[in-house]
Amino acid sequence: MRISLSDFPGFDPTGVTSSDAAMSAAIASIPSSAGGGAIVIDSSQKVRLDTSIGLQQGQQIVGEFNCHAHAGAGYSYAFEESGSAVRLHNGAEIRLDNGAALKNVLVYRGGMEFNSAPDFNEWTGVGVRLGYGNDQRLEDVMVLGFDTCVANLADRGLNGNGRVVMDRVYVDGKNGFRLVGSYDTSFFDELRAFCFATQGYPGEPAPGEWYDPRKDRRPGVGFQMLDRSDGTKIGRIETFGYLVGFDANCASWLAQQVTADYPSTPTYLAPATAIGVRLRADVDPTSGNRPVDVDPSHIGSIQVWSYGKGIVSIGRPGRMASIGSAALVNLTSDAVTIDGGGVQIDNLDACLCSGFPVAFAKAPDTVTRIRGNATQFGPSRNSWNAAVVKAPAGSIREYVDVQISTDQSTGCKFYDDGAGNHVPIYREIPSAVPVQLPPPSGKSVDDYTITGTVSFGAIHGGQGGRIVRLHFKSAVSVTAANATNGIRLPSGASSLNVPAGAVMTLDYNGAKDRWEVVSYVA
Repeated sequence: MRISLSDFPGFDPTGVTSSDAAMSAAIASIPSSAGGGAIVIDSSQKVRLDTSIGLQQGQQIVGEFNCHAHAGAGYSYAFEESGSAVRLHNGAEIRLDNGAALKNVLVYRGGMEFNSAPDFNEWTGVGVRLGYGNDQRLEDVMVLGFDTCVANLADRGLNGNGRVVMDRVYVDGKNGFRLVGSYDTSFFDELRAFCFATQGYPGEPAPGEWYDPRKDRRPGVGFQMLDRSDGTKIGRIETFGYLVGFDANCASWLAQQVTADYPSTPTYLAPATAIGVRLRADVDPTSGNRPVDVDPSHIGSIQVWSYGKGIVSIGRPGRMASIGSAALVNLTSDAVTIDGGGVQIDNLDACLCSGFPVAFAKAPDTVTRIRGNATQFGPSRNSWNAAVVKAPAGSIREYVDVQISTDQSTGCKFYDDGAGNHVPIYREIPSAVPVQLPPPSGKSVDDYTITGTVSFGAIHGGQGGRIVRLHFKSAVSVTAANATNGIRLPSGASSLNVPAGAVMTLDYNGAKDRWEVVSYVA
């Protein structure tokens, strides 16, 4: 069932006067059911709405607008001349509830001035609102000029969205996408939060520069997805110009590619507060910290250009995001910042950053594992006398698992606590009867610092094949014991006086249920 707004009284195809009555009548004429129907806005028509509308199951608004024709090589800046357009005045918004859809339509705020200096005080309201229920669809839609272009109701108690589809949705607002609540098993692909509205405005470039990046900067977040998103799949997301490009809670979603770019020139560099990708270690914005989920989020590829910080992890301990590769380039601050939770990056490429390739804002509480390469970092961006990892005092070495090759200057320390004199410590375990080790970390050898002076002859926490290396902070006596969790000392000695600074490596023999010293350096 396809109907035209032209068939309903009160429709103005020029968009000059309100078509509220015609739109309301058209929506009412379509049954709210799986079959439903579509309201067609053709390429010659513009629709002005002064009051919000809501679409229910099976109800669609369908136009002939093509996002691709307004981006890329054949870019057109003349949005006010485009048809299949809906202009929203007086705070009106389009709401999609269970099973509703919006396809091939341009949506923008009434009174919007394109290709001029943006007045963000006028960028208000929400363009498209995802309401209650599941199966909402946005396909080939552009939304421009709002405080938030696409948002949901932010009502976690009732709004359990699932199977939402957003495909080829392009936005430009103070904030692009803001999704708060459950978005289980949804699918998002080719989402762009970009400075479409100011592309035709030259701005005021600095002397000797051809581009004014300030005109294309937006004060909010390009894409934000908070709370649960279990099973959601994200294809490609691109943000340009947003103070925070991508901001998501780590909760069991998959992303193929995330790209964040911040417009800058030598005169107008990005501030340190500009963040390309912010990953939240399971922080629920609606009800505080909630129980930890089983699975972290997984991102195939992250690319960040010209921001202050590249990737920032925040939040509670015990959670980490898994990232296949991350290219972080031309940053005015640190490439990777850990301020809660942790990250695993299999292939880091950090280049041209004025801070540390990896910086821990506080002593970490979760394992961070990073492998890769870093070049041209530090205040002078030449790696000269610049440390690779900032690890504050008290940082435990097993939580700072960073192994990256660099062009670092010879003789410069790999670690720095900000004062240039700190190396992460091994986790401290008090000497006791018996010594209690934490569970294995999964590494081939677990290192611990033994503190205190209590003599011991047993170490709990052994399992077949586990190897530990103990670093003794104080002198202590270790006794041999032929029992479960006992210790077999070198040459069958009955005891050993271990001085401070000694290192002892032990292998747990599962067949004999005891530890055997395989290396000892006093």
